[in-house]
Amino acid sequence: MILTIDGGTTNTRLYLLDNGEILARRKLSMGIRDTLQPEGKARFHTAVADAAAELTAGCSVDAIVCSGMIGSETGLYSCPHAAAPISFAGLAEAMVPVSLPGISDIPFWFVPGVKTFAVLPPSAADVPLDLLAGMDIMRGEETELAGICARLGIAGERTFVLPGSHMKTVSLDDAGRITAFHTSLTGELLRAAAEHTILQASVGQAYPKTADPDQLRRGYALAREYGMAQALFKVRILDKSIGGLTAEELYAFLMGILLQEDVTRLIRDGRPVCIAGSDPFRSAYRILLADGGIPAEEIPEETADCASAYGAWYLWTLRSGK
Repeated sequence: MILTIDGGTTNTRLYLLDNGEILARRKLSMGIRDTLQPEGKARFHTAVADAAAELTAGCSVDAIVCSGMIGSETGLYSCPHAAAPISFAGLAEAMVPVSLPGISDIPFWFVPGVKTFAVLPPSAADVPLDLLAGMDIMRGEETELAGICARLGIAGERTFVLPGSHMKTVSLDDAGRITAFHTSLTGELLRAAAEHTILQASVGQAYPKTADPDQLRRGYALAREYGMAQALFKVRILDKSIGGLTAEELYAFLMGILLQEDVTRLIRDGRPVCIAGSDPFRSAYRILLADGGIPAEEIPEETADCASAYGAWYLWTLRSGK
């Protein structure tokens, strides 16, 4: 039996697992962002300690396995990134044992994040742009991928799309190794455009469960032809100068604009794609990728929601041999 902790920017999730199945869970509306506030780190540590004690009370727990931003410099322990290419077995081998008696007496194990570079350039001022374009880091998504692949028996060369505030596209090779990945701020840009620009008056608080296919495609096509910056203002033109579209339809148009660069790159790569996350992003990616001739498999939402817990369990079994 293990406890897993998936630490994000705004939320922290704890799961108690036995034989790979979830027995109990807790969600804390606190994340690494909160540790940056005055006395925030102490409050965060207390909240995690209390939740861990509640979930493990009366249980024989072998380890607490941590992944995500909780392993960053502002988390519970600063765990260094492992360098790609790396397999899930390699990730398990790179897990770091840590003692944190202030949180729990149970042994902690931290899953390292992954980076796409082994050596840093000497200076940020003159790093070659082609080298910079390939440099990336992630924390947590590697554990989610381990959980998805182990839970669903996915193997072989493919690309995973992990939507969120920071969109990740992660490539696995035939040997199941993480070889490359890209991060975009698409999720944050969508929220910023919808809530903190002039477009807020058009899309309001519309967060549709599914994206209108026609308007999604129109936004995508406009951005591909004329660029994102120009296409964005056309949301306001459609609403204020022409009219006839609902806020939900305008939101889908906006999504198409902001997903265009990510989707175009995936189509250009030409590899099979697996889409995790939740709607409307899942369906939006599926629609646009299908239009580009790329087969896309949607990961069941119940698996994607708990992927970090399943991944932590899988990596722990690889490391411990249990």
